[in-house]
Amino acid sequence: MTPGSGAFPSKNTNFGWVVVSDTIRLLGFNALQIRVKQDIGSPFKGVRHFFWLANYNLSRNNSTAPDQDVVYLQNAHDNLRPSHYFGANSLDRTHMFSFAATFEFAGGLQLTMLTRINSALSNTLNLPLGCGCQGKSFQSDITGDGTAGDVLPGTNVGAFGRSVKVASLNGKIDSFNTKYAGQLTPAGQALVAAGVISVSQLQQLGGVVQPNRPRPQRTGGYRQLRSE
Repeated sequence: MTPGSGAFPSKNTNFGWVVVSDTIRLLGFNALQIRVKQDIGSPFKGVRHFFWLANYNLSRNNSTAPDQDVVYLQNAHDNLRPSHYFGANSLDRTHMFSFAATFEFAGGLQLTMLTRINSALSNTLNLPLGCGCQGKSFQSDITGDGTAGDVLPGTNVGAFGRSVKVASLNGKIDSFNTKYAGQLTPAGQALVAAGVISVSQLQQLGGVVQPNRPRPQRTGGYRQLRSE
């Protein structure tokens, strides 16, 4: 970040931004694993040994951060209330099935096969930043913690693919647009309360929560975008 280029530069214009990242988060992993295996000697002609193994995992990997491994992504979605959002992270898979088999032929030659089938990962529904400028906090910082692109209100971390399905996505978006679009974020409210700017002026400048577009609808094989 160029020194002094923020929305509210410090008194020392040569002082840039300080990014603080840590690995503090709340994490919970629960799983049920079922394993079946069999070891067979000389199952049929030409094969001296046959071994197979099948695993099934039913699990839930929840956390306050989207990824439990990447340091930069450890920050909570709400810095004012770190445990506010707690849900499926980017490593969560509800179902995992793996199968392996090894054939040992005469002469010592071995053939191993391995396959794995996993259910889909979840995704977090984040608000669009609104712009690439330094005024993002006035458009998508609903929690007021100073970070833009918040989790869509009414949903949780990793909600899409879990509690929110494709069929219910537009309902969540419509609810957000009705309640939040055109309203002030905490950053905007602070400016208005301080008498720096009026509500109408912020609205004219686009410094308010922006509406989200609904997902495309399919009608007769063609995609149609509903108007905002």
